[in-house]
Amino acid sequence: MKKYQISPYYKFIKEKQLTRLDFESVEEIQKIKNGDLFLLYNKFRGERLLVNPAIFAFLTICLRPVSFNVLLKKMSKQFNEDPSVIRPIVSNFLAELLEKRIVFAAEHVQSIRKYIKSDQNILEPLKKRTVVDQYILTKLLSFHTPVEVHIAENLATNEKVILKLLRIEPDLDAEIERNMIHGFGQEFRIMKELKGHPNICKLLQHCEGQRIFGALEFLKGVSIRKRIQDILPLPTIEKRTSWYAQTLDAFAFMHEKGVLHGDVHTSNLLLCDDDWVKVIDFDMAFHAELKENETTHYGGAYDFIAPEKINIDAFHIARAPADFRSEVYQLGLVGYFLLFGKMPFKGVAWQELAENILKNEVDFRTKNQEISPEMIEFLKKAMNKNPKKRFENAVEMKGNWAAIVPSCSFV
Repeated sequence: MKKYQISPYYKFIKEKQLTRLDFESVEEIQKIKNGDLFLLYNKFRGERLLVNPAIFAFLTICLRPVSFNVLLKKMSKQFNEDPSVIRPIVSNFLAELLEKRIVFAAEHVQSIRKYIKSDQNILEPLKKRTVVDQYILTKLLSFHTPVEVHIAENLATNEKVILKLLRIEPDLDAEIERNMIHGFGQEFRIMKELKGHPNICKLLQHCEGQRIFGALEFLKGVSIRKRIQDILPLPTIEKRTSWYAQTLDAFAFMHEKGVLHGDVHTSNLLLCDDDWVKVIDFDMAFHAELKENETTHYGGAYDFIAPEKINIDAFHIARAPADFRSEVYQLGLVGYFLLFGKMPFKGVAWQELAENILKNEVDFRTKNQEISPEMIEFLKKAMNKNPKKRFENAVEMKGNWAAIVPSCSFV
């Protein structure tokens, strides 16, 4: 019988160990101390995951090898639920943890422990000046095992690129390795389909040879979130509506091709030279009509999850993957943020934020006469809590926005 166990890379941090870690939020520390949240830590890459009591209970059971049936039985007892009711939730969550490599098949855990202690350990990222194909690495941007992201230079052209690399341990199960490579490549296969749109980050190369990587155009800029929140003065309404038009144009292009970005929020919209929008980070993208062996992703930025996708108490913060109407809602939030300079809903903890999104109405009141009644009606429709009352997709949004702000240029 197959058994599962938490990865040796991850440990739960005890309260007395919290002083060793930096936290931006005092509320987070207090919630950890109160037992409302638990901190799962990966020391090898400095990753911190705040999890709720349900996930903590799940992973605690997995500290030792456990079969699915025993896991299901213990979870049903823990939450006083009939096993048949929570079986799909537990099954889906186990599948997600396996995909994220937080949980492994138990027989693989021992080999990981040996691997961590071995000379072949690749938990350290590739060093600066390492040559990968025709690229030389110049700066590490992020490292979240098994993926690392570098700034690199093309040795043939001297141009800068962003290089995303997949690092695979030796002697990994062949099926797991194939799934990892295929899943990693989904982002780049989709980006290849979106080739040519000026508001979408360009894919330069996708390689699944000796090194497995994707090379993306290097973009120098700041996110829309940072530009609005942190950099004064606030841009003119003309500039902000132009950025929004470019964003809608890019997503209309995607939706026409049947592609869902999967992670729409203002930090994934980059401003280059304070003028040109680029949509980035397609690692959660998929097709509305799934292609063979394609993976869908649940989640996204907490404050951008559409009401109908929210799951307050269960393992997933989203109850289902994105669809066109949920991305319409998210694009409505982008528009609201650009016009009003803030997000409509707040909450320190996930449950507080989720309840605000579900129950509270958006405040569209403003003294700014540059924000027209037509713009507000547009946002109200896009952000309607009932998905059936929203625009059908970004194509329809683009057409309506062009009628409201005809001075905005589309591609």
